Amino acid sequence: MKYCPICETQYDESEDFCDIHMNIRLIEAISQLKPPTCITLQHSSDGSKLIIKKSCTLGREITDELEKYNDISRKHCELLLKEDGIYVRDLGSKNKTYVNDNELLEGDEVKLFPMDKLRLGMQPFRVIKIDQ
Repeated sequence: MKYCPICETQYDESEDFCDIHMNIRLIEAISQLKPPTCITLQHSSDGSKLIIKKSCTLGREITDELEKYNDISRKHCELLLKEDGIYVRDLGSKNKTYVNDNELLEGDEVKLFPMDKLRLGMQPFRVIKIDQ
């Protein structure tokens, strides 16, 4: 058995702190994480990139880079920059929104991670970067 360097409580040798102080250290580490500030999407076919720095709606009517894709709705989905990550929410688009080939229903929110596939209609994008 080992003793916690903070409270001197005995604990399992496989850990560095007792259960109480291990949890406190995890909470401290999580609280120091910064919220995301930017997401970069790359079109998988033509290589074009979208750099998004705030929550926004994606669609042909709103996003100049998407107006050439007829299968993307005028207001297709939302990208939401939240404290704990970046989410996509489908807005009832006719040709659907997919994350890693899983269809989102209207109003569904899914957290995005680097290398995720995001498909708007038939247009494939890849999350290539999330900045914090």
